[in-house]
Amino acid sequence: MVTAASETPTSNRAEPLCTALRRGMPRESAAAALARRQALAVSESETLIRPVAAHRVLPARAADGETLEADGFTLQVPAFAPDAGKINAVAAAACTIGPDLERRVRELFTAHRPSVALAVDRVGTQALFRLSDQTLAAIRREAKGQGLVLGAQANPGDAGIGFEQQAAVLALAGAEASGIALTRLGMLSPEKSVSFLVALGPDLKGHVYSGRCARCPARERCPLR
Repeated sequence: MVTAASETPTSNRAEPLCTALRRGMPRESAAAALARRQALAVSESETLIRPVAAHRVLPARAADGETLEADGFTLQVPAFAPDAGKINAVAAAACTIGPDLERRVRELFTAHRPSVALAVDRVGTQALFRLSDQTLAAIRREAKGQGLVLGAQANPGDAGIGFEQQAAVLALAGAEASGIALTRLGMLSPEKSVSFLVALGPDLKGHVYSGRCARCPARERCPLR
């Protein structure tokens, strides 16, 4: 049982992400594989990927349908509604690969090298996905140590939680220390950043994660699948 917030230190090691990206992607064509390797070489030689990830596991109350209360915040999380009475904690996470890669992508477009720019941008997105997966794995390990089971995951902007909840999710995750913030338009900065919540409880049946693609409305046309 969680009685107080636990916080995991940030991580800034790019090597595990780059190692994972070298293995390739499912359904990747030969041309796409070559572009990925070239973009990865650029990213590594210029140290464009600077990952930072942090998460906090907090006591929570979700007894009223979609309403979640944690650390002084009240959020509406439809994704958690089916398990509301069984949730007694929540994990909030924020991840970013930093601003350097997006800056380099803009420079490549300005230099009229769009194919390289797109390939580097794609590698950045893949690195962010890997970082998110690693953070989720860390949450799973920590939850197991506290006798908790992972329930549903919700990313602000998805059907499971509204985009307007983004600021609260970042605050719960302690994202400010990781250099992640909201712009005036409500977008995450750096651009290659993501935040999410995970429901936790000792009596949850456990959520079978079919991957972020299963929840994404653009999955059928996404080049990263």
